[in-house]
Amino acid sequence: MSNSVKYAAPGCIVELMQAGRAVQAWVLEEQSGQLRLWTINKREMKLPSSRLLPWIGPAYSGVPSRQEIQDRLEAHRKKREELVAGLDLDQVWELAQGEIRQAEAAWFAELVWPAPDVDQVAAMGQALLAQKTHFKFSPPVFEVYPAEQVELRQSKQEEEDRRMELATVGAEVFRNLYEAVKQRRVLTPEQSAALFSGPSSHGSQSGPDLAGRLQQLLLERVADPDAHDPDGLWKLLTKTLSAKSAAEDPHLPLCLAIAWGLLPEHHNFWLDRADYDPDPEWHCPWQAEIDQIKEAIDKFEKRAEQLETSRQTGQAELGDQLELPVFWNDFDLVSVDPDSTRDWDDAVGVERDGDGYRVCVALACPALVWPFGSDLDKAVLRRATSLYLPEAEHFMLPKPLALDLFGLNAGKLRPALLIKLRFSAEAELLDAEPALAWVRVRANLTQKQCEPLMSNGADNGADADWTESMFTQEQDEARSETALESCSTNPAAPFAGMLIAASELAGKLRKRRIESGAVITERPEIEILLNGSEVVVEPCPPLPFCQILVGELMVAATYALARWATERGVPLIYRSQDVVLPRDFAGIWRKEEEIAKVLKALPPSIFSLEAKPHAGLGLNFYSSFTAPLRRYPDLLNEAQVLGMLRDGHPPLSREELAALLPLVNSRLDSVGQSQRFRPRYWKLVYFQQQEQRSQKERGGLKYWDAVVTEENSHFVNIMVEQAQLYLRGPRRLFGERVQPGARVSVRLGKINPLYNEIQIMEVLEE
Repeated sequence: MSNSVKYAAPGCIVELMQAGRAVQAWVLEEQSGQLRLWTINKREMKLPSSRLLPWIGPAYSGVPSRQEIQDRLEAHRKKREELVAGLDLDQVWELAQGEIRQAEAAWFAELVWPAPDVDQVAAMGQALLAQKTHFKFSPPVFEVYPAEQVELRQSKQEEEDRRMELATVGAEVFRNLYEAVKQRRVLTPEQSAALFSGPSSHGSQSGPDLAGRLQQLLLERVADPDAHDPDGLWKLLTKTLSAKSAAEDPHLPLCLAIAWGLLPEHHNFWLDRADYDPDPEWHCPWQAEIDQIKEAIDKFEKRAEQLETSRQTGQAELGDQLELPVFWNDFDLVSVDPDSTRDWDDAVGVERDGDGYRVCVALACPALVWPFGSDLDKAVLRRATSLYLPEAEHFMLPKPLALDLFGLNAGKLRPALLIKLRFSAEAELLDAEPALAWVRVRANLTQKQCEPLMSNGADNGADADWTESMFTQEQDEARSETALESCSTNPAAPFAGMLIAASELAGKLRKRRIESGAVITERPEIEILLNGSEVVVEPCPPLPFCQILVGELMVAATYALARWATERGVPLIYRSQDVVLPRDFAGIWRKEEEIAKVLKALPPSIFSLEAKPHAGLGLNFYSSFTAPLRRYPDLLNEAQVLGMLRDGHPPLSREELAALLPLVNSRLDSVGQSQRFRPRYWKLVYFQQQEQRSQKERGGLKYWDAVVTEENSHFVNIMVEQAQLYLRGPRRLFGERVQPGARVSVRLGKINPLYNEIQIMEVLEE
């Protein structure tokens, strides 16, 4: 036996790369550079000699049996593995780096052994192949990486090792979580801890570290289920799940996180996707800026209180106002809102002026001292709007500002943007004048308090019989009974005259808008209540007078303010719906099939800097101002008008506003998805619970009243009246003569709220 040979011949032991590692083989035959080999894995194969690793030997003579060949291969494999285990490659690298750039395996072996034999050379070669952070194999030599490159490669290798360990342990964790998802259960803390106590979890990372990384990954995927997976980690983690399509399921991260107990059962993932922080204390990182705003308002407020006292004693002069805005509060101002409102951002005052009307609309004025461009402002812009969901309220502004400092709370002195309006007896706008003022709102009234006063005393000029079509007989009787209650305990009673005048004006304003082409849709409102784990959907008491009053006065004030600003060249963010509608579309629509028809012709309104028509409102342009506490475009528009009033020019040019608009649009669209989709989610939960209860308690089938809104040869659209839920079903479930307006009863099933899945199972015609 010779120790080392130069060329592979029959009887030689050689090595080749298979599956990323060196494998020993015996040369059975050689012909013109082509080798027939017997590998240590007991397989015969053919290979060109150029594919061999550059260390050959030893060479044996004679013609051994296959068992003898196998024994010799095993002996050399074992010897070489023992040699590799005893090598210190870091020391080899330290001796080599700086001395040479590249060398063969034999040269490196001589650093360790005085006269290395072929097994020692092969062992060194195998070790160098495995140490990819320090050496690069460029056959037949190994390149030596410099120190800075070794450090970089080691860092990458450590990260890759951690990734693979995470994938190995995480795949098993995800498999267990997925089983919990299928069984609709949530792991206990003990069960969660047990996920990391098995033998596969013992590695370089501790159980808590692995759990933390997996939890972070899940929450990131909840926020962005389509996130790029550059290192393939998500694919590795989900490849063992039993369902083939599980890895592509956009809700899989949410389901796993819920099963793990990281998120509650009905978690609102839309907020995660919009990067909208639901924590009421989200503003704490910007507390210093909020304190500065409070200091500025306190300074203004103290001066305003002094001015108010001077005016009451008749001592005030124009020069006394100094840097303060004009103090102007000649009206009794009240807010009229739903019972749940806490962020009062508008109030109205109305009085008759001969045959006409004088109106004052007060809007909360955060723009007075708002730090545009600051970190706080950027955070508020990212929120873009307040959200009012069945499970929670999320305010655009920090709660101390939205609910207190800037809110038009009754009895509190607050800054406001006022719009003073004068209308004729026919509700034609005669004059509009904006001003900045400090006001004290007299009362924060609820719509339920105001409605009986107006329904008893107002003559709504818009539609003489409009109330009759709004109510069922039972609702009308309940409304009349409410109206007959004693007004002595009603906080709205002192303002009855003003409310009645306002209601009359609102009716006339609506009539004028309809004559201008306005398309008005009215549906009975519903309320979604969460009673513990139970969802309750019930109709709201009809409050048509209040809804018309608030809606029409706000539209009139907003239009007047937008016209004032547009005439002066103030850039604003307009909301337009620039489409020509058939003349007969103008009017009030209450039947679902009629609403579906007119809404199909109305495109979504869009934000732009162009003063274009808004077909649905019947206005030649429209710009929103009335919710500066709740909507960022309103805050911007208010700041533009305020700058014109105080400084003679708006703070933002048209170009600056145009640069800001795409971000505003993007954030409103992203955040608004929660407001659009979340109520539907709870409606599906409601129907799911009702179906489960029906099956459990009565064992029968539950049917729901619905009305057909649209139909074609393939599908029929309906609205389930109990929850105003819009569904589509195949035409075959409905009768041949079904048409819009037809009333049916439907049975619902296969409901999955998370996936927005609900099917019409059966239809009964009435």
